[in-house]
Amino acid sequence: MRVDRGWTLEDLSAAAKVARSTISKIENGQQSPTLEVLQRLAIGLELSLSELFNDTLETVPPGRRSVLRANSGPVMETKEYAYEALAADLTAKKFIPLRMTIRVKKFEEVGDWIRHDGEEFVFVLSGEICVYTEYYQPSILKVGDSVYLDSRMGHVYTSIGPEPAEVLLVCTQTYFEMDRA
Repeated sequence: MRVDRGWTLEDLSAAAKVARSTISKIENGQQSPTLEVLQRLAIGLELSLSELFNDTLETVPPGRRSVLRANSGPVMETKEYAYEALAADLTAKKFIPLRMTIRVKKFEEVGDWIRHDGEEFVFVLSGEICVYTEYYQPSILKVGDSVYLDSRMGHVYTSIGPEPAEVLLVCTQTYFEMDRA
């Protein structure tokens, strides 16, 4: 998308507030972006996060819907998480639905708190997770459990058990809209 716009790495770096070297490493498959970096790149490119996952950008009329067959959404991988974009064909959504696979087992593996503007809702689909938040004790969530949180508060999700956990993650687009205004 950067190249299609005729932008240099420096152009995107300035627009997204992400280091040029980080963008280069992501583009060359040498580094996996965090959700925060993905959000900054989306802002810099003036896209929603779902548009960043989808390479066909078009305006969609009102009264729209999106049907997605199991395991067929575009996927963005990081070392800790995999995000499958749901309803990625719809642009200008008010929230971002993702199926997230949580592979990370320990908070220390993430390195630091994840923070971004907006809110998010997580519903556990399989496995068990530990939700670490900056101002609360960690919470263990099992299948069918959920958490809703202010994403400005530091937070990290880890999987408990031998297999990765899967959750439905729904984020608001507040983060994108504030920086575009």
